[in-house]
Amino acid sequence: MSELLQRETRIRVLVRATMLCQARQEVCIQNISSGGMMLITAQPPKRGDYVEIHLKARALVGYVVWSSDRRFGVKLRQRIVPQSLLPGFTVLEDDLAKAPSGRYIQLVGPKRRGQNSQHYRTLGAVIQFSFLVLLSAGSSAIVGASIFYALQRALAPVARALG
Repeated sequence: MSELLQRETRIRVLVRATMLCQARQEVCIQNISSGGMMLITAQPPKRGDYVEIHLKARALVGYVVWSSDRRFGVKLRQRIVPQSLLPGFTVLEDDLAKAPSGRYIQLVGPKRRGQNSQHYRTLGAVIQFSFLVLLSAGSSAIVGASIFYALQRALAPVARALG
């Protein structure tokens, strides 16, 4: 009996999305489960309103089960794999009906999680260094040309007198 009353585990996230209710507005998903989500927005819809949440080239439809001044809860029309909404994860098969005995579908994350971030940091540092080298070379060329023309003007009478 206690299993029936136990609430499904929510995954805490902060993911930006777009909501269509009466108008399009930006929302932030604060937690998700396979059957719903809690969102934050400036003007939440009323209880009972149907909403469409657009996230990761996907549209999720549900209705508002509770609403407060900035937060509201949505019960989704169909069950989802909560991790599939997180950045860096994709679902191998999007049909939960084919998942055995209510288990979640296998998820695939980034292949080299730590290495990807280190690679992009290194790439960013190389680009930044290259930009600074080019900027320094350009500045040096401008300063060198200015000094050359200043000396040429100053020494022009001497060259004419000698020559």
